[in-house]
Amino acid sequence: MKKIYNKYWLLNRKTVATLVALLFSAGLTMAQMSGTYTVDSTSASSLTTMNFASFTDLADSLETYGVNGAVTVNVTAAPNGSYNESVTFGAIFGASSTNTITINGNGAKIYRSTPGAVIELDGADYMTFDNLVVENAATSSNVRCFWV
Repeated sequence: MKKIYNKYWLLNRKTVATLVALLFSAGLTMAQMSGTYTVDSTSASSLTTMNFASFTDLADSLETYGVNGAVTVNVTAAPNGSYNESVTFGAIFGASSTNTITINGNGAKIYRSTPGAVIELDGADYMTFDNLVVENAATSSNVRCFWV
């Protein structure tokens, strides 16, 4: 009885392994953030234009993409005078004593009027908030501006 071997079996396994490795690594090589960005509620959020419409959009992008250099975020005043939201900054991949995140508030205000924290740092390190007015106008207990 004659045995028939597929002489290309090893090539097919290498090809499949290579394709799987490429697909897996493609998900890990997302663009990381560095440079100067803005928070401006009058413009749509976009990494292409380097703008975020809210602090929540900024936090989501920092957590999703991480940083590979220093990040500076300049906040513009909201049309109604302030940003009415609460935001949680989680752990940010790549943040370090060199790759810092600085939020220049430029006197803009972020506030909420319900119990809880306005800005929560839940694992976020190497962040600086400069000249940002943070206010919680709630009148009950559990009222915080920052929660670390």
